Amino acid sequence: MASRPPPRDGHAELGPTLAALLDPEPGRRAEALGRLKSLYVRCDEGSCSTNPEIAAAALPYALRALTSADAGVRVTGADALGLLAFNSKN
Repeated sequence: MASRPPPRDGHAELGPTLAALLDPEPGRRAEALGRLKSLYVRCDEGSCSTNPEIAAAALPYALRALTSADAGVRVTGADALGLLAFNSKN
């Protein structure tokens, strides 16, 4: 599955963040999920929105994580999919 290029809106850290979702080190994966959330979900004055470009770039990585031989990476993939399923209108 080909990965999409990072969004063009200045998210230089997105590429390394997405790659870290597949890292064998649990701490790095946890940090990556936190960074992904901060890039994907923006909240201002009680209102939250999501960035569909971030979701489009992250989805292939999350799906790839689900097929990993490492159970921890698979869990990270599932967590990332859960984050990407977040709908700001709910």
